Amino acid sequence: MEKLALLAACLIVLMLLTVCPAQAAQEPLPQPPESEQETSWFGGWFSAEEQALALQVAEPYIELRTGPGRGFPVFHVVERGGEVVIEKRRTDWVKVRTPRDKSGWVRAEDMEKTLADGELVSFNRGSFDSFQQRRWEGGFSGGDLEGANLLSAYIGYAFTENLAIEVTGNKALGDVSDTTLLDIGLVHQPFPDWRISPFFGIGAGLISTDPHSSLVETEDRDDETLHATAGARIYLARRFMLRAEYRQYMVLTDRDDNEELEAWKLGVSVYF
Repeated sequence: MEKLALLAACLIVLMLLTVCPAQAAQEPLPQPPESEQETSWFGGWFSAEEQALALQVAEPYIELRTGPGRGFPVFHVVERGGEVVIEKRRTDWVKVRTPRDKSGWVRAEDMEKTLADGELVSFNRGSFDSFQQRRWEGGFSGGDLEGANLLSAYIGYAFTENLAIEVTGNKALGDVSDTTLLDIGLVHQPFPDWRISPFFGIGAGLISTDPHSSLVETEDRDDETLHATAGARIYLARRFMLRAEYRQYMVLTDRDDNEELEAWKLGVSVYF
């Protein structure tokens, strides 16, 4: 319990130091010109210069779909020599608009076969700059929960460069029982500009324990949890990062003593 409280207190102090504005700063920070500000979805994926491009189709045609994916139907075709203007981008898909005001989605790979000022276009497929400005991320990991094999998956959304909310699902497979945990928490990243970036978090959740024993009648247990976490994200390349994490749980039981659990995880994440 003491370790959990100490880690939570350290996180609160870090959040106050990095998120709260400094009292001494009386003048607002200078802002870039409107033409240079990022306006695309999932910041960092598309620069303002790319968004302003008017492109000429060099291939026989490009297909416009109703959504950013192969599962969406083609509703319009722009033939060679036709022009399109970029509106925004979502992962590997680009939304464009034609002179007749038809808007649709085209694969970034196909857009690289179009021309701007007579030259082929290339798009940023992910970089450390876009990693720093990410909003959504998710991933899978494996690890250990008190000697049991642990599998986890999570998704997170960043409100600011320092603060994010994450939802995590965990499944631990042990010799005596199986355990399912569902967590939600706040995660603080004090140094978002670092390639190896530490993070800290606190949160709450639910735990369900399913015993294997058939010799003695046992009952499934459902309890609430509190947790504190610490770890690091390591940027690899393009949209990928390695994530290592330690998480300590406090299981709030209806018995006299609460339980403490420790989990270690290592996995791969993507941002989008």
